[in-house]
Formats: sequence, structure tokens, C-alpha cells
Amino acid sequence: MKRILLIIAAIAYSTSNYAVVIDGYDFNSPDTLEKLSKLTRSEVDALSPDVRREYFKRISALHSGGIVEKPGSGKGMFLFADSTGELTEAMLFRDLNILNRTLKISPKIIRCESVTVKSAKSKLMGLGGDAAVFIVNDIDLPRLITASEEGWAIVNIGKMKLDNPSTELLNKRITVEVIRGLAQIFGSGNSGLSMTAITSLKDIDELKHTGFPSSAIKLCQTQMKKLGFEPKVTASYRVACRQGWAPTPTNDVQKAIWNQVHATPKNPLKIEFDPKKGR
Repeated sequence: MKRILLIIAAIAYSTSNYAVVIDGYDFNSPDTLEKLSKLTRSEVDALSPDVRREYFKRISALHSGGIVEKPGSGKGMFLFADSTGELTEAMLFRDLNILNRTLKISPKIIRCESVTVKSAKSKLMGLGGDAAVFIVNDIDLPRLITASEEGWAIVNIGKMKLDNPSTELLNKRITVEVIRGLAQIFGSGNSGLSMTAITSLKDIDELKHTGFPSSAIKLCQTQMKKLGFEPKVTASYRVACRQGWAPTPTNDVQKAIWNQVHATPKNPLKIEFDPKKGR
């Protein structure tokens, strides 16, 4: 039975243009999964992280149909709208992963024209976003302005460059203020040790731990909902079937799980009417 499942999984992946060969392991071959399944725990630990990750993902897909997202969840678009060219995805790589994992949102970094306090709301609407942090370079603005009731914040790098900081220090200042702006939009700007009591560039420069604070997660939920955000709901295909929201199966493994979960019981429970007891 196990051999049959491995073959079915391999066929499903190979026919979906999903070709992966890592460190010599061809994950389109059922023999690869079977070979790896026979390894001891220490042998599995000795594999490269990429091989282990792909192996466990394939095994999960084999037995549970993989991970799917609940239809209708994941509403709301958050934008990091940069008019300066200073913000890069690499600078926010860790924070984007944290936001995706904890708040279940996937902010986008885009380039746009500079905004002012008066134009930020209309610009946000024009971009089709539900909330945004705008990055500008304007020496006359404060370093961080937030209008949480309108779903936007402005981070001004002009005030961060006056002392000619190194590129590394400037990047740190920008990322801290960008994440602090996001947190303030969602109503939790000073939550977590890394975001508490920042009133000067010196406060930012002396931070030992930066990034979106885990202690702010629960505080964000109410404001996020009011701004139109609904976190993504994900689960294995098997769990989604049991909960009744699984999408139409797309491969043989998911079809087998769908049929198994929705199968009519061979011996359904029968309740006979007893006129003495009533219904």
C-alpha cells in the first residue's frame, strides 16, 4: 500500500510540472521518497536543510494532500510604498516572513510617487491598498507620522540621513521605522521591548533586537479587522476536507483523500422511530 501511495504521489508531482532535484536526489522518482523513508533519524539529520525540507513537504503532501488556503481568507493588501528607492526586499526579508507567519499577511514593496500628509489617503485608495507605509525623503516632515484611523503611515528618511550614517546604520533606521509604522497602523506601535520608547535616532541605533515584536500580534487583530484584513487560514488538505472548506482536488492524492473523507459509511447509524417515546 505504501509503495502504491509513493507512486501515485510521484505521478501527481511529475505531471504538474514540479521538477525538483536537490543534492542528487530526484524528488520526481518514487524510489527517492522510499529510500529516504528508510533512513535513520541521525541519517535524516545529516541531510542538507534543502533536502530535508523537500522530503518532509513531499511526505506531508503524500499523507495529507499538502497545504491549502481557505477560500475567502487572506483579505486585505498591505503596501510598503517607497518613493526613495532606499527600501529593498532584502532589508525586510526577516520581517516579511514574520508578518506572513504571525499576522498571516503578505505585504508588498512597491515604488510610487512621494506623498504628503494631505495626499496619503487618496494615494492609498488609488493604489488599491487597505493600509500602507509610505517612505519619503522630505527634510520638513517628522521621522514618522501615523494615521491609524486611515490606515497609513509616512516614514521620512530625510531626518535619518542628516548625520551621514553608514549604509548599514541607515538601513537599520529605515527598517525599524517602517515596521514601527506598520505596528502603529495596527494599533500596537510600542509593543515589545524592541519597539518601546523610541524618540530619537540614538534610541534606534542602540537597539539590540529589531523586527516585528511577537508581543504585538494579539493587539493587532481588532484594528486589522476594521481596516479590512482577514488573516489567511491554511491547513492540510485532509483537515480542510474534514472541516468542509477544501477546494476541488487537483491531484490523485487529494482525490483519494476527498473520496475517503466524503465516503458514505458502510454501516450507517440507523435510528428507528419508537411510537411510545415519540420522535
